Amino acid sequence: MPKRLKTPLRKAIKVLEDLIIQKVTAGRSKDWMDVEALLLRQRGKLDKSDITNWLSQFAEALEKPEMLIEYRRLVEKINGLT
Repeated sequence: MPKRLKTPLRKAIKVLEDLIIQKVTAGRSKDWMDVEALLLRQRGKLDKSDITNWLSQFAEALEKPEMLIEYRRLVEKINGLT
């Protein structure tokens, strides 16, 4: 039987942030729709600076600055809805 974590899973692993990072990195149309939906549903609950930090690193390593640009565009779009 697997060991249980002593800390809540949410603190141990940033699941939603990691999912967003994976979907942005994949960059398929469906992934972008999923990212937008997650940003909407989790507005105010995500660590956006952590997401942006990781995406900046991936964008540089993969030589795909457009993925960071598109993520920031979506964040601005969601922020404009409030």
